[in-house]
Amino acid sequence: MKKALLILAGLALAVWGATSLFQAELLRERVQRSLERSLNRRVEINGRLDYKWLTGPGLEVNDVVIHEDPSIGLEPIAYVGALEATPRWLSLLRGRLAFSTLRLIEPSLNLKRTPSGALNVQPFLEGLFAARGEAEELPEIQVRTGRVNFAEGRRKHVFYLTSTDIDLFPVDSTRFNLRMTTEAARTDRPPVSYGGFSAQGGLRLLPQSAPEIDLTLDLDRNALADVLLLFEGRRVDLSGRISARAKIAGPLPDLKIDGRLDLEGFQRWSIPGIKPGAVTLYFTGYADLPRQSVKIGSVADSKAGLPVDLRFRAERVFSAPRWGLVLTARQLPAAVFADISRATGIPLPDKFPADGSGEGGVGLSSAQPRPAGGFIVAAPDGKPYRFELTSAGTTAPIATSPGRR
Repeated sequence: MKKALLILAGLALAVWGATSLFQAELLRERVQRSLERSLNRRVEINGRLDYKWLTGPGLEVNDVVIHEDPSIGLEPIAYVGALEATPRWLSLLRGRLAFSTLRLIEPSLNLKRTPSGALNVQPFLEGLFAARGEAEELPEIQVRTGRVNFAEGRRKHVFYLTSTDIDLFPVDSTRFNLRMTTEAARTDRPPVSYGGFSAQGGLRLLPQSAPEIDLTLDLDRNALADVLLLFEGRRVDLSGRISARAKIAGPLPDLKIDGRLDLEGFQRWSIPGIKPGAVTLYFTGYADLPRQSVKIGSVADSKAGLPVDLRFRAERVFSAPRWGLVLTARQLPAAVFADISRATGIPLPDKFPADGSGEGGVGLSSAQPRPAGGFIVAAPDGKPYRFELTSAGTTAPIATSPGRR
């Protein structure tokens, strides 16, 4: 044991002595060329080069710019505060500098659409695979505490991802495995999280065909008001928490989506057959990433029995979003309507019943952001109250006689 420790100590001293004699800066040009081979992009190193030891022997490269393919745009694909590169030791013995792992620390990444409609990450990964024939394996790419911006041409979207960790590692000649955790935020609001989520699965790139993904996406248990603030841009007075899980699979132009959404913390909501204070909604749909379109609808579930049907559609998600939402309800408790009224600021009729149940529908869209529709709510004594949501956001209540609808 002592002999092994002495050997390790001797090796550590030898390596320390070598790094003291051969400063990392002497490797600048070789490191830059190796990074360009590994990333298949022009790389610019503006900061210092140092040896790193705490996370494993390797190099730390500071202030790195990873440039975009000029055919896609002029803005770099990434600005990286520090890049930790772990070499392949066998390649060093052969006199070649190649990396097994590239870790990007606090990068700012730009995700944008190409002129053909594809995301710029697609040609980036395809380029990595194309460079695979140069007698070296692809490196594992890691992102730590990154920011992901979404852009369309020169215009950046108000949404962005923060505190992003990504592990992207090659499996074979066409496939990557992916793990990611991140939080959503807005550029026009304080830089805090309005909803965290994670994803894991695979990405497959096939010649002459669209990329395929197979991911499980989990929305963390977040405050419902925060998630609504992310999309609405203003605070909505609605309590409770929301979480979701979705399975997303298929080629990018025809992705199949299946999942469930859970709402909890609504202590006043008591829906027959449903756990008090909790609601589960199952959904299915499709997405076309190149065309930036999403269609999702709720599906009936024999166990949940939720008396709500939801339909959502969005287009031009990464450029100029247009969306529409339609909700229809059957035998929904009056307390639910009261909470929605309080959250949206739309008043209910003066004699709106505190108990009872109602049915009807309401619609929202990017062109008409105020709710529009109508409901009939029956009081416990059987007297129905009908009220309408107008485009001006007010209610036009009409009290009807019992039995009249």
